[in-house]
Amino acid sequence: MNSYNEPLEISAPIAWDLAARHCRRDPVTGATCACNHGVWQFLRIMGMAGTAAKRRSFYQAAITDFTRVNPAPRVLISGASDTAMLAQVAGAFQQAGIMPSISVVDVCETPLRLNQWYAGQQGLQIETVCSDILTYRSPTPFDLICTDSFISRFPHAVWSRLAAQWHALLAPGGWLLTTSRLRPATAPDCIRFLPEQVKAFRKEFMLEATVNHNCFGIEPEELADCAERYAQQQINYPLRSISEIETMLSGAGLALDAIQQLQGTKANKAGIDAPTISGGGEYLGIIAHRP
Repeated sequence: MNSYNEPLEISAPIAWDLAARHCRRDPVTGATCACNHGVWQFLRIMGMAGTAAKRRSFYQAAITDFTRVNPAPRVLISGASDTAMLAQVAGAFQQAGIMPSISVVDVCETPLRLNQWYAGQQGLQIETVCSDILTYRSPTPFDLICTDSFISRFPHAVWSRLAAQWHALLAPGGWLLTTSRLRPATAPDCIRFLPEQVKAFRKEFMLEATVNHNCFGIEPEELADCAERYAQQQINYPLRSISEIETMLSGAGLALDAIQQLQGTKANKAGIDAPTISGGGEYLGIIAHRP
């Protein structure tokens, strides 16, 4: 049984506090990711966010297969909004009776500190590194890279560079596990919340925050204001065809082993189909390796 469930009602207020103190500010634009990391776990509680936890069966099965060929792996979690990916990795390896060496890399200190807190709660030993994944270097390669819905955080022109970086970080024979939502071929180069979607998103968030006020310990209006700013800042660079991911990986020298159609997540209560939130679209589970 997976004991690595996330105590979101406890960790959400912790993430809120960490974001206010540790989220980075873009040196060019001055924008901060505090609203992103501050409200993300609240969105999960409300069923308004899509995360690795919703794709647990894919990661469980893939990691189980991986452990049959590598029982003592070094694992890299590439990008972390919160603790969802760590929980899936730790839980899957627990099922196999293996305690891997886990490193978590993210450009922001907030999710790293949250992962450190979670690891402490679970008795895990992890390494955290605050770095842009595109410039991150490791003296020892990894046997497995896990990353969830990460590709679409980067402009399409950067995808080949991201894949090349994963290739460089993997040991020969190392695996890459990731997922991505598959958008229609007609989707634009980037997707944002439309103004009316921002309003609907805030309204739904406010309703949920009011219902859950006692466990949050934060004023619903304050949370909703932050959620609104979060929605205004979100941008997604969609995957529009399987051939896009095939080209991305093969161009970097990664061998594509499998693309699985995953069960779509349920549409959010507000019926909003916008970046980063739970929608009713199709997701792909992607397994590749470095030859």
